Amino acid sequence: MKTYWPALVLAVCASIATTSAAAQNPQLAANPNLQLLIAGEVDAVLRLPDGSVVIGGKFSSVNGTTRKNIAKIKADGTLDTAWDPAANGQVRALARDAQNNIYVGGFFSDYGAAQISIGGQVRNYLAKLSATGTGAADATWNPNPGSAVFALAFDGIDALYVGGSFTNIGGQSIARLAKVSAATATVDASWNPAPGNSSINALVFDGGSVYAAGGFTSIGGQPFKGLARLAATGTGQADAAWNPAPDQPVSALAADGLGNLYVGGSFNAIGGQTRSYLARLAAAGNGAADATWNPAPNSLVTALCADAANNAIFAGGYFTSIGGQSRKFLARLSGMGSGNADGAWDAAADSLVLALASGGGKVYAGGSFSHVATQLRMGYAAIASSGAATLAAAADVGNPGSIQALVRQNNGGIIAGGAFVKVNGQAHGNLLRLNPDGTLDNGWHPQVDVLVKALALDAVGNVFVGGVFSQIDGLSRKGLAKLSAAGIVDPNWNPQLTATPFNGYAMALATDAAGNVYVGGSFTQAAGLARKNLAKIPGSGNGTPDANWMPEPNNNVYALATDNAGNVFVGGSFSSVGGGNHNHLAKLSAGGAGSADPAWTISGAYTQALLVSNGWLYVGGSSYLKKIQIATGNIDAGWNPVPNSAVNALSLDGGGNLYAGGDFDHMGSFAREGIARIFPDGTIDPGWDAQLVDDSTKALIAEGGAVVAGGYFNTIAGGARMGLARLQGDSIFANGFE
Repeated sequence: MKTYWPALVLAVCASIATTSAAAQNPQLAANPNLQLLIAGEVDAVLRLPDGSVVIGGKFSSVNGTTRKNIAKIKADGTLDTAWDPAANGQVRALARDAQNNIYVGGFFSDYGAAQISIGGQVRNYLAKLSATGTGAADATWNPNPGSAVFALAFDGIDALYVGGSFTNIGGQSIARLAKVSAATATVDASWNPAPGNSSINALVFDGGSVYAAGGFTSIGGQPFKGLARLAATGTGQADAAWNPAPDQPVSALAADGLGNLYVGGSFNAIGGQTRSYLARLAAAGNGAADATWNPAPNSLVTALCADAANNAIFAGGYFTSIGGQSRKFLARLSGMGSGNADGAWDAAADSLVLALASGGGKVYAGGSFSHVATQLRMGYAAIASSGAATLAAAADVGNPGSIQALVRQNNGGIIAGGAFVKVNGQAHGNLLRLNPDGTLDNGWHPQVDVLVKALALDAVGNVFVGGVFSQIDGLSRKGLAKLSAAGIVDPNWNPQLTATPFNGYAMALATDAAGNVYVGGSFTQAAGLARKNLAKIPGSGNGTPDANWMPEPNNNVYALATDNAGNVFVGGSFSSVGGGNHNHLAKLSAGGAGSADPAWTISGAYTQALLVSNGWLYVGGSSYLKKIQIATGNIDAGWNPVPNSAVNALSLDGGGNLYAGGDFDHMGSFAREGIARIFPDGTIDPGWDAQLVDDSTKALIAEGGAVVAGGYFNTIAGGARMGLARLQGDSIFANGFE
């Protein structure tokens, strides 16, 4: 039973709340304190003679240990804990010389501030590292290219061929392709093929020649398109007779040492043959494509590796079929005949493979995948190169994950969804539950295959999950699913959002007292019925949408809210909905066809957050935050916090304070990075600063005087938290006082 206090007492309490709130910054609670990780990206893989493997790319950790964009995995599959060059930018290319010095190319740089960029040295885009010890950069070797390096090849003696987007290197005006001494870093001023119009994507040294690939239209003094064979000495002249002439750019090369060059890219014709994405060319002569070898992948090939000793070619890329087999992103092809895919070897990845190397009975794959052969392998996998594609021990390559949605259960537990595949070292696919004390509930772990964007609960505690996914716990659930409070997928409720020919996805969810679920996002069908970007679905049964409710917004829906008066509030990027013209925000009837209130015509920028409370609608979007009277549609002109960028999340505490989260760094005149607390009168709390660092907030739950925040961040309230934190607030509200 609610106690009603006299107005004077309420006024005094409001004053106390305001004074207390302004007294100090929020304190960071001990829990939650989780390591949320998504797969990092591995763009380069180099196997060393001792069986260890150097990986480079865009990542921040390996097996939970901090590693910036480059790491070494020992022969036993464990991380080399001493070797830590710590590149401050993405690594795109790796090569080694006969002394096992490692050459690294990429985007790392001093960024104009003379800062250490790799191996303890100031290096721009190219460095020479020791393969032992800490991986220190050579103190004197510094060709200093003027821009990024994408490809490296070593001739086995002293020449390192360097390709990329640079226009100068080693003090020479040499663009995109250069020859550098591995010993002295001297650039050969005479060797200057000068590829025109485009960067060099791939290089191979084979048989005394340099093969260069990219999107160029001329190179080595000849009008070559995308692929050329260059003299390794002299001026780097192109072989005029060797001209495969791909019709589109080439992105991957591999030589087998037997006179064949394997070529991957976006082409559909090469070497005089119709070949899509992958071909085998004669490394000599005119570069003709093999008339028989044709694996015919159905999409782009981005990585190649030749295992000539076993007559095998490994290919990675965007494809889902190749060599006559269904193969996702990675395949083992025969080096003979037509290039059939190995029927037994199926290391299906769940996303792109971008780099390959082989040796010692294994193939090493790098990319942006999270799973290989149904097992968790983040960004990197070592796989038996023959037989049944057995996986070696994991060396998971990670980047910080994020929280996109939060919802609190009646028992005080919090369900969080977002982008993460590993939490505190355990597999948690994009969805987790916190116990009431903020610790991770390891017994609650439904596995969602892709991003979760929205969460909602019904009156009995069922959990509705929306996002970009297509499966939960191995069951087909396109964009929308229903779980029990215990995390079990409802076997019958399956709306299957689609947007032909692709899956649809949900970005907003809301429920009502009648047990209906409102889903907004980007889709054209729900449960096989035409529904454009917004649908009303009974929370029970099989997930078939309401037969009549069809507001049909003409663009995406990003936010939803309901009230107890039969209204549904919808925000997004649309300009029409519910039979009327409504820019980015509308009030719809929860019954009938879902018609829009014609008198309720607030216009504004894209709407991304909605919150209903006591007859008011709080609305956040692209650089605005408003309070609107639901009955009239009138905006409260005196309530105007003024964020300087997008508001993504809103939540009220028991004292009427509004927490706003988003991409802003100012709220009104106050510096507030990503989170702000706003008093009931619309003024900003001057003493409450969450001190968020690194990015933005996507989800909030206010609870008493505290707030749980989710988003993209690594530091908040002076402490380290990865994407999820609880900020302790005022003791007057600690027990949900209202």
